[in-house]
Amino acid sequence: MACLSWRNRLACAALPSLMLASGAVAFASTASAESTAKPPKTKAVVAAEKAHRPLASGGLETVMVTANRRTQDIQKVAATVTAISAATIARQHMDSAADIAAFAPNALGYNFDGRLRPRYYIRGVGNGNVANNAVGAVAIYADDVYLNSLSFQGFPLFDQAQVAILNGPQGTLWGKNATAGAIQFTSKRPEFRKEGHAQVDFGDYGQKRGELVINTPITAHTLTTRLSVRQENSDGWAKNAYTNKDVGNFGDFAARFQTLWRPSDKLEFLLNTHVRDMQSSNVPYYSAPATSVNTPLQAGSRDWTNSNVNGRQALVSEGVSLHTTWHPGHGLTFTSITAFENAQRRQSGDGDYTALEYSRAYDKLHPTQVSQEFRLASDQHQRIAWIAGAYYFHENLDDHYATVTLPPGAPTTPAIIGQPAFASTQYSQTTDSFAVFGNTTIHVVPWFQIAGGVRWTHDHLHLDLDSVQGTAPVSFAGNATNWWNAQNVLSSVVGIDSYHAGKSWSNVSFDVEPQFLVGKDQMLYVCIADGYRSGLFNTQITPNPVNRVAHRCKQHNPLTRKRFFPTKQGTREAGLISI
Repeated sequence: MACLSWRNRLACAALPSLMLASGAVAFASTASAESTAKPPKTKAVVAAEKAHRPLASGGLETVMVTANRRTQDIQKVAATVTAISAATIARQHMDSAADIAAFAPNALGYNFDGRLRPRYYIRGVGNGNVANNAVGAVAIYADDVYLNSLSFQGFPLFDQAQVAILNGPQGTLWGKNATAGAIQFTSKRPEFRKEGHAQVDFGDYGQKRGELVINTPITAHTLTTRLSVRQENSDGWAKNAYTNKDVGNFGDFAARFQTLWRPSDKLEFLLNTHVRDMQSSNVPYYSAPATSVNTPLQAGSRDWTNSNVNGRQALVSEGVSLHTTWHPGHGLTFTSITAFENAQRRQSGDGDYTALEYSRAYDKLHPTQVSQEFRLASDQHQRIAWIAGAYYFHENLDDHYATVTLPPGAPTTPAIIGQPAFASTQYSQTTDSFAVFGNTTIHVVPWFQIAGGVRWTHDHLHLDLDSVQGTAPVSFAGNATNWWNAQNVLSSVVGIDSYHAGKSWSNVSFDVEPQFLVGKDQMLYVCIADGYRSGLFNTQITPNPVNRVAHRCKQHNPLTRKRFFPTKQGTREAGLISI
């Protein structure tokens, strides 16, 4: 790896990587004899050393987490929590949010379609549904903001303070869709001192990664800002034999600007604005290595693919959040988190991954979410420590996807594709969710305490869906670049499915945790908890040119009436932890 870095008073050391070539170049704004005598430290390492200070020479580090919505020593949290520091993220070159799961036991981050639609699993529980409106079983939080759509969950990692993975149902404090657990991504906050760093990495396949961070106080102890920017580019790692162009290339730009204002010792406002722009070609897909009824063509090396269309992927998102913290007195802490997220994602390309013009696919997704959370917490050191709050979430999800098989009379022997046809589905799904929750820890005696909580959630979903299909073979003639619009199809189009209705669900989730202090440095605990996974509509309409059109009235479009209803998951966990 080659590394070019600037750092205020500290030089940057190149981090080792299996993929990147060795070698580094570094310089600092203030040179010193010490920086040349021993390897300098990266910004991530310096930040990690401050957040994870050793208790004593040769002792264990103190790691602070907010698994219980409070800042606590991880050794005193009665739960299975994996904390990944900023130093680990930098040292292992974790590029995207899904990479985090590889460094936690029993967790998996699966990048479906690259970084556009990641899948998260904890203890084998996750989301295998490929629909764009599907919800996962692992709740993803970025700077205390819940991210519902998959389009928000594959963001690049940069200038992170910590990532914490919470195993098991977290329905009480972290809300719905956390039946398998939750993952917290926490960015480095602005500080009241001048600092910054810049780093550029070079790797194989034309890979270039750059990161720039500038922390600038405006007024002493009152107002400060932090700008974090990341850019990553890479050439394609596979070749399309049909077009002789690279496949798998991408560029991912992200920026975050934070402003921290402390008008008094009791009041704090943190404004976080962020943007992202990712442009790439589709992830290379391959036929099976031998001819079969499902794969008419043989595939060669994994470095080669065969597609008559060079597909494209694009994801643009932006968001803003306001985190307010107020200490009114008597040990109370009031927290308000207001957030808005918006994204547009577009994919188009080959649908059969062969050099023949069998099919194409298109998808355009537009999710928008608004959320508001209020929390009031007591002093956690009191005999009875409690936290209570309310949460509101609103999402509007617009999706348009289409498929086509063509051209008329295309050779399909054996007939693996079916009749050449056009199918398009457009829907808009609106979600409104409201929840109230509470959690209490009672210190009964010095050697025993019990914690527990309850959360009530109400969801309402409304779906407006229409699906159409061509009744005759389709041709790309005249609309090869805009074929997914039904009005451009050179054949008659009929409706095959339509649904306009809503559905509501309510749920109560809980957790109970008896905790026994065994000696001075150990705790024995038992956790009984459950979680709630919200309901959703089935928006995957599978066209059948023969049966569906012929029996459209008789069948009353049954597929759009089918819904996946909400599920609950519980767990019982026991553990012995060191405190």
